[in-house]
Amino acid sequence: MAIPKNYIKHPNLFIIGCPRCGTTSLARWLAEHPDVFFFVGRDKYTKIEPHYWCSDLNTQGRMNKKTYFRIFKNKDTFKHAGEASTWYLYSQEAIKNIERAIYSPKYILLIRNPIELVYSLWNFRFSSGREEANFLKAFHNPKYTSKLYDYKSIGKISYKLERLYNLVPQNRILVLILDDIKKNPTKQWKKVTQFLDIKNFKVNLVAYNANRIPRNRLTGVLYRTFVSFAQKTARFRIRSGLYNLGIQGKIKNILLNNNPIEVKKMPYHIREILLNEFLSEIERLEKLLNRKFDSWKIR
Repeated sequence: MAIPKNYIKHPNLFIIGCPRCGTTSLARWLAEHPDVFFFVGRDKYTKIEPHYWCSDLNTQGRMNKKTYFRIFKNKDTFKHAGEASTWYLYSQEAIKNIERAIYSPKYILLIRNPIELVYSLWNFRFSSGREEANFLKAFHNPKYTSKLYDYKSIGKISYKLERLYNLVPQNRILVLILDDIKKNPTKQWKKVTQFLDIKNFKVNLVAYNANRIPRNRLTGVLYRTFVSFAQKTARFRIRSGLYNLGIQGKIKNILLNNNPIEVKKMPYHIREILLNEFLSEIERLEKLLNRKFDSWKIR
């Protein structure tokens, strides 16, 4: 079918969230498939998220138009060409912008128990020096004014999913649950290939982007300094073409432990607070997805 003149063909595949739900792993798996071009970082410890379509969120390192579309230039030989930006789901404008510009794109959304989502996101940021040590303080009083640090809003996935359903036909949306991916990644990968109408190509179904911590106190200080510098210079590095050189991944490998850490076990009193906060959210997700999440509601 011919693409209307006012639309473009690529990119036509987007992983749109949620954070800490396996988006990096799925992006890597898709990048291995011969029928798919999927934009990822240069090594297994990084994933570059363009966030180009987020015109309303102040996301770190949002790509400009020239840099973004250069990624997908001459990719017409692939059935799908895509990228993963976890904050597209949270943006009021991203999906609208994509639908106005791209012909019949497909979206993959990964979700998990919102209680675990917000705690894992905080732990990930804390481990990399971007968040304070007191989870409840960060949860109730975010030190950043950015919506991307509003954990209460981040955990309320159902409202964002509802908005997505109102903007895009559901046959172009695939929702995956992280619990299912952990339990049987092969089965979930098959769902992805069926959704994209591509052959069930065997890929290495390993997990990427697990939490890692500094090797010692000194490397912790150096890593926090590096993260701050990387955030402040992201826009310049993107414009100058220095963003995707793999340098960040190499520095992380030097300063951080090679082995991923387990997320700190959530204290009982924190789980109680979060369950009270997100119980109605879990019930809304059950209705939207026509599925029970009883294990998410255990006290």
